[in-house]
Amino acid sequence: VALQILTSTGDATGSAVALLRIGTLFRKLGEVKHAQSAYVKSLRLQKRMMGGGKLHINSASRHQAELMGKTLNNMGEAYRIQGKMDLAKFRLGEALVIKKKLYPSGHLEVAATEDNLGLVHRDLGELKEALSLLRSALASREAMLGKRHADVARSKLNIAAVLHQLSDVDGALSMWKASVETLIHLGVCNLEVAKVYNNMATVQEGKGDLQGALALHQQAMDIKLRIAPDSITVADSLYNMAILYEQNNQLLEARDAAQRSLAISEMRLGKDHPSSEDAREMLRDLKRKAGSKPKR
Repeated sequence: VALQILTSTGDATGSAVALLRIGTLFRKLGEVKHAQSAYVKSLRLQKRMMGGGKLHINSASRHQAELMGKTLNNMGEAYRIQGKMDLAKFRLGEALVIKKKLYPSGHLEVAATEDNLGLVHRDLGELKEALSLLRSALASREAMLGKRHADVARSKLNIAAVLHQLSDVDGALSMWKASVETLIHLGVCNLEVAKVYNNMATVQEGKGDLQGALALHQQAMDIKLRIAPDSITVADSLYNMAILYEQNNQLLEARDAAQRSLAISEMRLGKDHPSSEDAREMLRDLKRKAGSKPKR
């Protein structure tokens, strides 16, 4: 209704802002296509206000430039969610150019777009470019927000994922550890934190530290049991812990974990599901004290 009123009065700027906000609302609701449609309409209006030409920061009003930067950033985010990485990279690149002209070095608006663009480069496999952008965003956020902030923790999570892809397991482990410590300090103890513990466990297992891996898996398990005690993610964790217990010659613990995994898998997925069959076969193997199964 507000948009209709603004459009009827010829308020192009107000209409562009309204469309941007509508797009953001749609994105939060998971309606990414509708969000993108609103962003495209907003961008079209903004270009029309500038005579159809490109935005020149020196001649445009600051408000118009800020609006353009936010619209392009949000469009890029939406394209990334849709898997349209080339379009996401293009729009976020445009947004970053505008924001760097508008704001001083280290500004949070610049950091937000650097982070988004870094994620696009990561998804495209351009890991060095991703790491550079993500580290720049982290430095800005730490300077402006301090080290104990959720956005700083999530920047570190993004960097950890890239470092892990680059086979820098120690660097990834350090970032994961710092991130999870901050999130727990802030009272965040959800499945995202559990996933970080699982990632850290995988690294420790790869380094041959089975006890360390088991301890981290248990921390993840404690969170999952509080949030979703009979979920498939719990069954998967139990299955993977059973493998580690077996490798560590803790056969009683392995059989208990496998049995619990099987019970949840059968309850949630049915007796004939591949996950149930995996857990059942593991129990047979444990009884025969033979072999280990690949992680799922």
